[in-house]
Amino acid sequence: MKKSIKFRKKVCITLAACLFACFPATAMAAEPQVSPDVDMVESEEHLEAPGVSVKAIARTRIIFSRQSNSVGAGYVYFSSRKTPSSLNATITLQQAAKGSNTYQKTPQAAVTKTVRNSRTLNKEFRFTISTTKKYRVKVVVKENVGGTVSTRTYYKNLD
Repeated sequence: MKKSIKFRKKVCITLAACLFACFPATAMAAEPQVSPDVDMVESEEHLEAPGVSVKAIARTRIIFSRQSNSVGAGYVYFSSRKTPSSLNATITLQQAAKGSNTYQKTPQAAVTKTVRNSRTLNKEFRFTISTTKKYRVKVVVKENVGGTVSTRTYYKNLD
């Protein structure tokens, strides 16, 4: 009887250690995991409610690639550690002259998606592009968790 209890304790401790080792983002990470697919995170803004922790966005992935000489397409993915009352992404296309790093918004309409009471947001997008300019997308994510609104801005250059 004593042997089986010790064996169970060892198995439970081993499983717990494996879970912490395999899932460090959910177990211990305080900062969001930004995929190497994101070129730059510009800013963070948090409007906090009393007693509410910020930085709930856990994972970010932004893909933006040339599909043809006239189409750039991609998708965004965000996941949250908590279930926000709303999670919103606004994707806008920016362009610059080749050789310049000064980007400006294009006249194309922004692509938006809002989910409510969901931990994940996925959105595909397509924009009309040309070969004479360089492009990037600007993705603004707003997350409302317990009255705290967090806003982050990400950029992804056209691959």
